[in-house]
Amino acid sequence: MGFKIMRIAGLVVIMMASLLSLSSPASAAAPSWMAVPIPDREGYQLGPLGVDIRDLAVAADDVTAIYAAPGDSINDRFVYKSVDAGASWEAQYVFITADLVAVAPDNADVAAVSRKIVPSVYLTIDGGATWHSLGAIEGGDGSIAGEIHDIAISKADNGVHYLAVAGEGVGGVGNVWYCEINGEKPEWKETSSPPGFAVARSVRALAFSPNFPEDGALITVGEDGDGQANLQAFSFGAQAWNVQAGFAGYPVTLLEYDASGQIASASIALAPEYAGSKADNRLAFVGLTIIGDEAASGLYRIRDTASEPLANGISINSIAFDGQVLVAGVFDDNRVYSCRNPLSRTPTLRPNSAMKGPGGEGKVVVAWVGDVVVAGTSGDESAFAISGNSGLAFNDISMIDTALDNLSDVAVSEDGETLYLASDDGDDLSLWRSTSSWQRVLSQTDTSGYIVRLAPGEVESIYLAEKGGHQIYHSPDGGENGWSAGICLLGVQDLAVESSDVAYALDTEGKVTKTHSAGLSWDLAVDTELGEDNGHTIVSAGKDILLAGSNNGRIAYSMDGGSSWKEISRRIQSEAGRVQIVPDKNFATNKIVYAASDSGGQNVMRWQLGSSTSWTDIYKGNLNGGIYGLAAEDNVLYALEYNPGQKQSRLWQCLLPAEASNSSNSWVSRATTADTDVSDPDVVFNASPQALKLSSGGRLWTIKTNGTNRLYRIDDSMTKLVLQAPDDGYVNPVNQVTGIAEDVTFRWQQALDATEYEFSIAQDEEFKALVTSITVASDSSPVVLSVGPAAEGVGRVNFSLGTTYYWKVRITQPLLHISSMPRSFHIESLEVRPPVIVEHPPPPVISIPAPPEQTVPFPPITIPPSPSPPEIVVEPAPTPSPAMPGYMWALIAASVVILLTVIAYVLVSFMDRFLIFWLRQGRYRWSRWRRKRFEAKYLKQALPAADSLEQIEALLKQVTWTMDGPLYLFDAISYPQTVWAKRKDDCDGFAVLAAALLQQWQPESRPVLLTAMLRPVRKSHTVCAFDVPGAGLWFFDNYTLRRGHYRTYADIAVAVQGKARLVCWDVVEPDTLQTLEFHVASQ
Repeated sequence: MGFKIMRIAGLVVIMMASLLSLSSPASAAAPSWMAVPIPDREGYQLGPLGVDIRDLAVAADDVTAIYAAPGDSINDRFVYKSVDAGASWEAQYVFITADLVAVAPDNADVAAVSRKIVPSVYLTIDGGATWHSLGAIEGGDGSIAGEIHDIAISKADNGVHYLAVAGEGVGGVGNVWYCEINGEKPEWKETSSPPGFAVARSVRALAFSPNFPEDGALITVGEDGDGQANLQAFSFGAQAWNVQAGFAGYPVTLLEYDASGQIASASIALAPEYAGSKADNRLAFVGLTIIGDEAASGLYRIRDTASEPLANGISINSIAFDGQVLVAGVFDDNRVYSCRNPLSRTPTLRPNSAMKGPGGEGKVVVAWVGDVVVAGTSGDESAFAISGNSGLAFNDISMIDTALDNLSDVAVSEDGETLYLASDDGDDLSLWRSTSSWQRVLSQTDTSGYIVRLAPGEVESIYLAEKGGHQIYHSPDGGENGWSAGICLLGVQDLAVESSDVAYALDTEGKVTKTHSAGLSWDLAVDTELGEDNGHTIVSAGKDILLAGSNNGRIAYSMDGGSSWKEISRRIQSEAGRVQIVPDKNFATNKIVYAASDSGGQNVMRWQLGSSTSWTDIYKGNLNGGIYGLAAEDNVLYALEYNPGQKQSRLWQCLLPAEASNSSNSWVSRATTADTDVSDPDVVFNASPQALKLSSGGRLWTIKTNGTNRLYRIDDSMTKLVLQAPDDGYVNPVNQVTGIAEDVTFRWQQALDATEYEFSIAQDEEFKALVTSITVASDSSPVVLSVGPAAEGVGRVNFSLGTTYYWKVRITQPLLHISSMPRSFHIESLEVRPPVIVEHPPPPVISIPAPPEQTVPFPPITIPPSPSPPEIVVEPAPTPSPAMPGYMWALIAASVVILLTVIAYVLVSFMDRFLIFWLRQGRYRWSRWRRKRFEAKYLKQALPAADSLEQIEALLKQVTWTMDGPLYLFDAISYPQTVWAKRKDDCDGFAVLAAALLQQWQPESRPVLLTAMLRPVRKSHTVCAFDVPGAGLWFFDNYTLRRGHYRTYADIAVAVQGKARLVCWDVVEPDTLQTLEFHVASQ
């Protein structure tokens, strides 16, 4: 997901230390509550109050080094530097208000900051350890800088860096001043005097050529007094501007605007291959904000002397280009635009996803940090943010201008590895997510007091509901890429989530409404029969099963998804107040629920739906305080108590609550103390409506609501068995002669009078690859068990040499819940012994003497006369041989089948490889070539306008499905104009036309072509997939619109696949046919 280079190192260290401090102790001692680190001002994850990021500078040679200028947003005269890509920062004092900042692209230690008004520049050449002034900014002719708008540093040319500033002189005439960075007091030079300079009212932006050591070029954007913005080029080698410096046709007029207008912001981005000496390599982009003529504001592309607008009517503050993707930060709000095809004939600009811009109100500064886009903003809730998807979604990671005054709720994934924390500063909402570090994944101003809920089993499906209000937010991906917003019919008191799409809202009047669309729309409210002013809590007990608690000890339930409700006839207790309720973990079979209230002097009660006639008290005695949260896991029930008299909180644990009574000793507890929070002796755990959250393994979470709000966690280490031997990581020896491992002796302490245990060994930490599970009956301590090749009975296990195993123990009698933490052990490998070399004596040498000479006389040869012809005798036919046995024919037939199978497999494998090659390399090259050669004449064909999906569907139905012929190689993607002109094509024609119509109507839908190569090949298919805000992905299948809540392109590929076999699939940008994703299916 885009987080790979962004880690808040300091926070991770703190978090790891916290987790270690929270780990289970070596004995069964009661646990204690510990504060979980949350975003704070250490390392400037939370920035100084009111801080803005007015400018950013990233060193190309070291993308982890970033400088940020806060301007006058804070009183201190600081520039901030990060050496971990913005995860954390250090403040560096610079003597002036740092409005602008620049860094040498080839040396992160060389940086400069500038003040705009009363101009001055400070420089560092040691990474910010020291800063010194570069003196008054004035040229040799006496021209003095009156205001500075931009600053830049070049790459080193023969070891010398140049620093340049752009602005206007005291007399109001635009100018550029520069100096060599080669000493304490460098000599400034102005550039309006050299030949070729086009007189300007102001120079608003400048950038050194990426190839400055070769071309010595500096590019500027300025404005004259007649409402023109222009692009100029200065050559350090020629000491001249524009035509006189070899830039034919310069200056380039970018645009003309209302003469009363004025450029408020300008930004230049040069292509990485920009070369001032080659006209073909002069590619630049300019972003402008023009006050007084907003329609002229926008993005412009300049190829040498040809300027063309990419977008108008958008006020641009900052742009950045990495050679492929252009990103632009907006001036007057916090949007960021991304263009993946800035060089195409019709570039597509896409704004960031809904509510996924960087936090803040505007003046967005953007930059590339490797393959990640970073942004800094100004205004309320401003932040430094990162995007891993080219600017389409941002998360705030540091310098965040907020305060965590109020922590309103926390949600925890089932494995406890992902946390969501809702906070506000009294006015503005922040939602934080933590996996390895905290990031702000949602920021909304002028709204506060939210509760957070997760869909069961779906850690990334998250809901936020405005407590007492109607606003609902939902994200299917943990807030990473986008949010949908809905309005609930009721003022939300509590929210229960059944699945990613289905949730229920309860109001204080005891009414419930249901959503089937992740909060986008809501059903009419249904009365729970709890009575007026009596809605407090609602929980899901499974599909269509709901439990609701009142303010006066009453409970109602629904078994049909909230369509109807039935009230339990009896109050949990006569003096009960606001109810907490939770189903038993085995509710599906036993229908047991537990309830308690926030009234003091009450108890925890149990009820079995369909069987009970009165509530069963399962607590011995009476609780002093009230219960503000209940949670159940396996055979354990947890209850969170707050005692207002003592101003302390206590976690209660009940083992086997389904069997507990008011006379059993099933409860143990652990209270907070005056030392729990070092800064506050009172500890109040009473967040409403549900204060207690549970993750697997008995880890419990809650929020301290008094004083300084904090997030606390406690590990139920009372539920952990203590393992004694062998130690974790133990290496078990192997008999080096027999190659058989020795037995392993396992030992653990008895816990809570246990009489039976389940001992397990597996080859993985999750215990999915189980090797053995042994039931051990023992009431002694320690419990000892030998397992191995020589062990008797169920303990006999043949260990594999060189293998790591994992083992754990849990109690099965009398309690199921209590278990140990897993440990590992390793079986030794056999030693490699050198081979035994046997040397044999050399064979004897045998000499054979030469034989004596012999003379052999040749005998006379006499040829006898020719014999008479032989008599021909016809013999009778021989007896035929016996027939071949049947099994021989069977063998021959089987061989033929095997041969044919091998041939078929080779053919299938070849076809798969060809399909992968064609989709990955051949198809789009062929299509682009064919478009250019044969279809250019169709580009003048106007496409029809559509303003709804239904109209697009109707237009597509006017196209006749026709298979591509041999002139198309049976698979070529035409221009959408070609398809519309001919009114015929196959599936890819329908898809490319649908994409063009969608792009015309709603560019934010981001249509793409998705192709699945299938076997049989005739089933292969192309569709047009697109975003539907709040509803996931939909797609056009030929002329048919397929609606569905597809979360990823892979989901659509599966839908297209049907029952065929998927070979490979891809996602392609419709205009350029550029591949965005490519996947080979696993066989």
